[in-house]
Amino acid sequence: MLTVSLPSGLETARQYILAVLVGEFLGLPFRTEIQEKSDNVQISADDRVLTITDCFFKQAANAWLQPKSLPNLPLEHWELADDLPTANVVSPSLPVIFGQSYLTSEEKRLNLGLDIFGSAFFMLSRYEEAVISERDSHDRFPASASLAYQADFMHRPIVNEYVEILWTCMKQLWPQLERKPREFRMQLSHDVDIPFQYLFHSPIFLLRYMAADILKRHSPSKAVKTWINWMKVKRFNDMMADPCYTFDAIMDISESHDLRSAFYFITDHSAGSIDGLYTIEHPEIRRLLRHIHARGHEIGLHPSYNTYRVPTQMAKEFEILKQACESEGIEQNVWGGRQHFLRWETPTTFRNWEAAGLNYD
Repeated sequence: MLTVSLPSGLETARQYILAVLVGEFLGLPFRTEIQEKSDNVQISADDRVLTITDCFFKQAANAWLQPKSLPNLPLEHWELADDLPTANVVSPSLPVIFGQSYLTSEEKRLNLGLDIFGSAFFMLSRYEEAVISERDSHDRFPASASLAYQADFMHRPIVNEYVEILWTCMKQLWPQLERKPREFRMQLSHDVDIPFQYLFHSPIFLLRYMAADILKRHSPSKAVKTWINWMKVKRFNDMMADPCYTFDAIMDISESHDLRSAFYFITDHSAGSIDGLYTIEHPEIRRLLRHIHARGHEIGLHPSYNTYRVPTQMAKEFEILKQACESEGIEQNVWGGRQHFLRWETPTTFRNWEAAGLNYD
């Protein structure tokens, strides 16, 4: 079994990223030990050793969540064709987030300058979002403030590439190792912001919409169609006449490709109308929940606008969803969702989801 020797300090963060990269990504068994006087990470087995530079955690230990713990720009680029030509990466010119661009070899030893574990922790934990204060109008961390944008690797799976560097080095030392197979799969998900265009609106909305059909869209025929569909929904309960009712079409497409869709519902209104107009208690929404479940698709939570910072509101909304589903005879082993307006604060929102008992975001 592999033994991973870690320097002391920030052990929880170190153990986390080690478990993700070596355990989850590569699927390799390993044991860890803390070496108080070590300056680097060492992976060893059968008298062979891979030494990996420890840069991020070392400098962050004395400047946790401070700007001086962020990478320096511009980033160095490692031209892998010279050192690791067989590594499975998007481009042979690899950005070095932390560490240096070198790989040296000795008898039964490899020395890697790229700080794989620190760099991967920085990216996956969204560390920079807790350091940089810049936000957009919805209090979201903007992509333009990220290292990935500023160093021009926004569209590269940089952590996956770092894992491939790690794996290539490990295979050189231990050719008998076998990694866990990983396969691509598609997961479709849909935020239910406006399930019906007409059902929850008043006659005043109808008049305004018809006026817009005539005055803005210059289509009297469209205004007539709007009125007809409104009547079908309101008077005859024909939800298929509602232009926003696309659930069956979505499920038909998913099923034609052997896929399962997930539909995320809003269950409370922490910020008023920005959280939609429907209520999870409405008979048509309840019918929709049963219909989605009966067709074998997933139901999840679309937490309202202000939940991203309020754990009690997050927990309340998830409980409302579970109670609604339970009362309709709907059971699921996995519950997930996505934040309304993608509002997210690191690490607060992570903790809210975990505390509420949701399985994934």
